[in-house]
Amino acid sequence: MNHKVYAPNIHLFAFHLRNGYGDSTGEGSDNQLWRKCDQIFEKLKIEDLKLTQNLNQQKFSDSLRLDLLKETEIKDNKVSLPFNGQLLLNDHQVVKISGFAYPLQTHDSYALWLNLRRPDRENGKKTESVDLSILSKFNPDSCLLPEFIESSLGQTLLITVWLTEGQNYQDKQFLRELADQCVEDFIPDSAHRPNFNRDGLLFGSAIFEYGIINQPPPHQHILVWLFSHTVTDTKFGKCYQELMDLFYYRSKVVQSYLNSRKVYENIYDAYRTIEDQVDKIGCLDDGNDLDSKELFKYKGVLKKIPKAALEYSRLLRDLDQCRHMIKMNAQCYEEKLAKIQAKLQSDNLVFLEIFSRKNCLYLQEEIQADLGYFEHGSGLLEKVLSAIRGMVEIEQAERAICRQDTIKWLGAGIGTAVVVSSSSTHLTPENPIHPPFTSRTLHPFITSLLMSAFLGILVGLIARWLIQQRRHKEVLNK
Repeated sequence: MNHKVYAPNIHLFAFHLRNGYGDSTGEGSDNQLWRKCDQIFEKLKIEDLKLTQNLNQQKFSDSLRLDLLKETEIKDNKVSLPFNGQLLLNDHQVVKISGFAYPLQTHDSYALWLNLRRPDRENGKKTESVDLSILSKFNPDSCLLPEFIESSLGQTLLITVWLTEGQNYQDKQFLRELADQCVEDFIPDSAHRPNFNRDGLLFGSAIFEYGIINQPPPHQHILVWLFSHTVTDTKFGKCYQELMDLFYYRSKVVQSYLNSRKVYENIYDAYRTIEDQVDKIGCLDDGNDLDSKELFKYKGVLKKIPKAALEYSRLLRDLDQCRHMIKMNAQCYEEKLAKIQAKLQSDNLVFLEIFSRKNCLYLQEEIQADLGYFEHGSGLLEKVLSAIRGMVEIEQAERAICRQDTIKWLGAGIGTAVVVSSSSTHLTPENPIHPPFTSRTLHPFITSLLMSAFLGILVGLIARWLIQQRRHKEVLNK
């Protein structure tokens, strides 16, 4: 069923992180929002209007809050750039549209509030209601969606429409169907539509939220606000700046959470690598000695683990930083809520409060749980490092002892051989060695040489046996 509404508005609130606080050029990725705004004007065929040409580049500074329009474009103390255009609804119906672009700089980000609307009055008269299909005309080629805007801190789309006469603002089922129809007409491609999240009341009128934070990116956040009382529009006008700030802090919370999921994936991979290392050193506990190849391999692991531990600690720190950023921006969100409350004198803000008091707490708890789980990885790394280092040191010590023992028994044997071989003085010219089998007796030198070798080997073996017995007793005593 096609519904008609009165004076539909599209509000795009997009936010982009600045390259550097000291940047004063507005060039590069800092210029992202302004270029995208110009491209949206082109798609809507709003001729001869470029936001980039109306920015005061000298204004870019480190101020906490700064309006960026040139002074010549600011009229009636308004800091937005107004424009007019027209839309072709069908083959024969053309309607006028208007809107404004409001560029803003905060201390670390840029913000763009782009408004596209069907005016509520023309020539002093109330405009006619229009079919909801007009919403798709405001979004040609999906130019208002995150895939096109590509803002680093995300965005919020607010669709406001006035209910027409005869539409029952107390019929919850009808209001939900109307809100769903608004989203469907605004985003004809169902693959790019966010899922319904929740509904409530804000400033006396029904409001519906679409987009769930923990769904796969790009994250979409769309609010459909069905105005049924003039007081809703009045309060919106009083608090538009605070609402823009709320959407800004909400975007920073969501982006911090999305960043935490990327860090989570990296930590998970690192944790699996650590577990693999633990499995690989299981062979160290089987009582077998390490051969030279294994010893060399584990020495290499010893060199890699400190670097892996440092990288793992950095990932844990990044994950905790995401949690901290969520907490900090949730507090800023609460402060803006308090300002709205003060302005409107005890208005019901439950719909807005749920985000900071429920969603933000849940996101922090989820990250805290991740930290608690992955912090065991640091302990595993320490255990792996200690186990490998201990086994390598023991193996090296045992090999050093074996080398020392070998030197000792060889030394004893060689020493004995040297002493005995002193009998080589028997070899003289007067007493030469005869060829084999030419004499019945051995030459004195041959006899001395054989005795030296025999006694050297015998003493060496005895020394080796004695040393091994001593080592064995030392091990038993320990």
